[in-house]
Amino acid sequence: GGCRRRTVEDRPAHHVRLGVLHVDADPFDKGQRTCLNFGHTIGHALESCTNYQINHGQAVAIGIAAESRLLNHAQHIDDTTYRNLSDMIQPLITPIDTLFTFEDFLQYCLNDKKNHSGKTHISGISISNRSTYLHAINQEQIRDTFTWLQQRGYIPNTTKTHNHTQYKKANSSRQTH
Repeated sequence: GGCRRRTVEDRPAHHVRLGVLHVDADPFDKGQRTCLNFGHTIGHALESCTNYQINHGQAVAIGIAAESRLLNHAQHIDDTTYRNLSDMIQPLITPIDTLFTFEDFLQYCLNDKKNHSGKTHISGISISNRSTYLHAINQEQIRDTFTWLQQRGYIPNTTKTHNHTQYKKANSSRQTH
């Protein structure tokens, strides 16, 4: 039968089944599977910057908040959708306490697996036509996102300290995701 409203208990299993369907239908991450990457460019950079001291869900929740903002500023999602996404994701966000530099954050964003043609990309989802796309972002937008994350209290404000020995450095090898 028809559609039914899922209970909170049903949702994780339902979402795992949806994810498996997308992965099976697009094993090389070139089409519909890209919808699963929403929030992951910023999220993976945060995971790497903290040397994986935060869990994947925490990193992606912050990534969804940040990437939603970027898509809203680019007028890819309207203000109402942005507010709804923000309201939905906010309770899932736990601030990060590991210090890291903008330069580290930038390098991890620049090395993301979705990047091509020398451009950094985030995944977007169009609700109206049920499609996914990649949206290019530049270094200025990445810097603005880093500052916004600090202002929101999602990451520590590293500009408040001048003692660079306080930074916890991620491993020296840059990993792509």
